[in-house]
Order: sequence, then structure tokens, then C-alpha cells
Amino acid sequence: MDGAVYADGLSRLIECKHWREPLDFSPIAKFKARVERRLAATIGLLFCVSGFSLPALREARV
Repeated sequence: MDGAVYADGLSRLIECKHWREPLDFSPIAKFKARVERRLAATIGLLFCVSGFSLPALREARV
């Protein structure tokens, strides 16, 4: 976890990756698990400069 922003009753957890290859499924699944353990008013934001693999995009769309 790289940061958190609390505003207007919502929590936003932020993670950033600076990898050469597109981000794959595993880091997104781990981040989702961390966000899901929080209160329902929590949103997760994950950024990666090299983009995301197709399995990672599928995992993110839930």
C-alpha cells in the first residue's frame, strides 16, 4: 500500500507499480483482498506505468 486518502466518508487505498512489464493477475488479486478487508466505503486505486495484462484486467473488473 502506497497511500490512503480519506474524504467525504470514503476511504481510497492507493498502490502504484513502476514495473517494466505489464502488471499481471497476482498483484491485483492481492490488492483486491486488502481492499475487501476494509469497510464497504473503501475504494482501491492501483496504477502501473507499464499497463496491465489481460488476466489482470479481467480480475480488476468485479
